[in-house]
Amino acid sequence: MEDTRKLVDLGYSFGKLIGKGCYGRVFKAKYADQTSGEVVDLACKFIIRNKCPNNFLTKFLPRELDILKKISHPNIIKIHSIVQSNTSIFIFMRLAEHGDLLDYIKRNGVASEAVANVWFFQLTSAINYLHSINIAHRDLKCENILISCNLNLKIADFGFARFTLSVEDFFSTDTEIRELSETYCGSAAYAPPEVVSGTPYDIMKVDVWALGIILSIIINGRMPFDDSNIAKLIKDQKQRAYNTNSEVMKKISSECKFIIYKCLEPDPNLRWSSSELLKAPWLKYQVERQGNKK
Repeated sequence: MEDTRKLVDLGYSFGKLIGKGCYGRVFKAKYADQTSGEVVDLACKFIIRNKCPNNFLTKFLPRELDILKKISHPNIIKIHSIVQSNTSIFIFMRLAEHGDLLDYIKRNGVASEAVANVWFFQLTSAINYLHSINIAHRDLKCENILISCNLNLKIADFGFARFTLSVEDFFSTDTEIRELSETYCGSAAYAPPEVVSGTPYDIMKVDVWALGIILSIIINGRMPFDDSNIAKLIKDQKQRAYNTNSEVMKKISSECKFIIYKCLEPDPNLRWSSSELLKAPWLKYQVERQGNKK
């Protein structure tokens, strides 16, 4: 393929397939700097334009690329470069040596509360950063969270991400105003009741709900809600009928349980924001520790 040959000439090389998405495949890759000789381990998301629907190419992909160029956070996967041609898009990013969070839990079992505390702080800090610059992820799930060689979490896959303010909102004097979305995206198992039921929703509060689902999976090793029956899913969500490991939950602190409770609040108006989560007692040590590093 001509595009690939050009990239090889620029110092890129490609390895085995490590992941598949709706409209792209992810390969291991390397980049050898032709000046310094430095070699960097990467992953490459490869997208072929003519295999993607027009809506993806004209709406979601341009938005994703725009967002990727604007964001930088230690717990968001670092983009190395983006190369586009008339036929293909190559998104090169730092390689996450331990794969995604779901596979990691399947291989290694549930995390201790101490590890969950660090990981949840990393995720919440990254989401709060995104929300502070008016970006929502909208597809947070364990498969989209990668683990580095140092066992730090990195949020990836911004295919459904979007800016949270419309053009009119930028010129509004009301800083709290946010456009509600009606687009159904992401996975039902990670989506709050307002999304599953088709109600216009605050996209930032959707990210917070997903954080609660992810924390529950990290601790329990199972989904808190079954999405095989949508009517039952919504009922269970609203009644807080969680599927948890009772033996694990007996050992978990009340502060940790309270975080899950506030994230999985079925009323989005009462659900905490990412900034409120960072003020919770369970995360106090991590917040102070991060502050001391600055």
